[in-house]
Amino acid sequence: METKINRKRMKKVRRSYGFSNETDIEADEGRIDAEWRFTGFYGSLYDSNKNDSWNLLQKLGEDKTHPWLVYRDFNEILYSSEKSGGIAREERKMESFREVLEECRLEDIGYSGVWFTWERGNFAETNIRERLDRAKDRNDGIIGRIIDTKVRLNMEIDRDEIYWEQRARANRLKAGDKNLAFFHRYASNRKKINMISRLELEDGRETTEKSEIVESATSFFKNLFMSRGVGESFHLLQGIEKRISSDTNASLLSSFTEEDVVSALQEMRPTKAPGPDGFSAIFFQRYWHIVGKDVTSFWLGILNNGQDFGHLNSTDIVLIPKTQNPSNLSNFRPISLCSIHYKIVAKGIANRLQGVIEMCIDKSQSAFLPGRLISDNTLLAYEMLHTFRRKRMGNKGFMAVKLNMSKAYDKVEWGFIKEIMLKMGFDGNWVDLIMKCISSASYMVNVNGNREKLSKLLEV
Repeated sequence: METKINRKRMKKVRRSYGFSNETDIEADEGRIDAEWRFTGFYGSLYDSNKNDSWNLLQKLGEDKTHPWLVYRDFNEILYSSEKSGGIAREERKMESFREVLEECRLEDIGYSGVWFTWERGNFAETNIRERLDRAKDRNDGIIGRIIDTKVRLNMEIDRDEIYWEQRARANRLKAGDKNLAFFHRYASNRKKINMISRLELEDGRETTEKSEIVESATSFFKNLFMSRGVGESFHLLQGIEKRISSDTNASLLSSFTEEDVVSALQEMRPTKAPGPDGFSAIFFQRYWHIVGKDVTSFWLGILNNGQDFGHLNSTDIVLIPKTQNPSNLSNFRPISLCSIHYKIVAKGIANRLQGVIEMCIDKSQSAFLPGRLISDNTLLAYEMLHTFRRKRMGNKGFMAVKLNMSKAYDKVEWGFIKEIMLKMGFDGNWVDLIMKCISSASYMVNVNGNREKLSKLLEV
């Protein structure tokens, strides 16, 4: 509870009740070997007194005779990803907090609920949110058993709800609605809609045979993804100017940190459909205190040290109907379901690229940048056609040409992407990192949800 009174008055209240600056309790579970310490800690609000708080925490940590749990408001963040809005926190102040926790051998025991624990400001431009409350422990025994029991309990409770949520993919439903009969009917009806029961083949025949359906889908995407070669691109690249400076390249190539990984993970929607590995982001978000160190080391090895991850860069291609009664493969929209490991790597790269993307995208492009919408071009096209229709007089006429845009959006040659990035001035190492993400992928066509029996690997 926040007192909402000033520092001097709070000190007076504390002295009048005889309270010290901390609450330190020795707890006993009823067994001789199960005694442990609990400390309720409140860090100073003022930067000038932060060192006093950390010195106090270090002094309390000198007693190593019992397992130790420290909880409450440290009034400091570990990484910049734990703050939204306001002035950015200085790295050296966060580093001091991390150092004292490491010296005391205190580790985060995890959390449930919202990420930010403190908030101020009702408007978007003045809103500030921070993660200040946390629980830290120094023991692999008692607290570890508590965490392990809680994890197993939560997994059992969540198993049935996650199963139905993934089937229905209905994020709008609230937690209390997840086991209603309507929810189950919705999931079953969605499966029926997405089922490919008949398909028109290239020779014009219609088939209901599962083997022919999957063979046709595999052949379609194999032809789509097959390289036709870049060809002579010199005349195309002549108009591309260098836009990336050496300073920008240095920023892009700076080492990725744990903060970059955590930020990428927290920005991902928790229950998006999983890839071949079966993991959604919610698993890593919820159990980060258990798997965080290992997976962070793995992901940073890929981003910073160039470790190979081709064996993890596998993608399922599922087909979503674009019309009510789709008859051929052109009536389906392909969706790529990537592994969570690839998503984290790609998200980390994309977040870093976000700072320079405006230098690369032309003003006429109405997507991929904040504040631009692809729908703006649609509205503009309607206005132009409306102008054409109203023009009845004069010697000057207008003509609209309809192009097959699928050829531009469904497929881009990898070699062309590489040449464009190098021409724009991106460093070769940065280009190689992006090309590794693109070219190391392998694909499986998932037809009717039966990936094991009805899927074939696409050679790309």
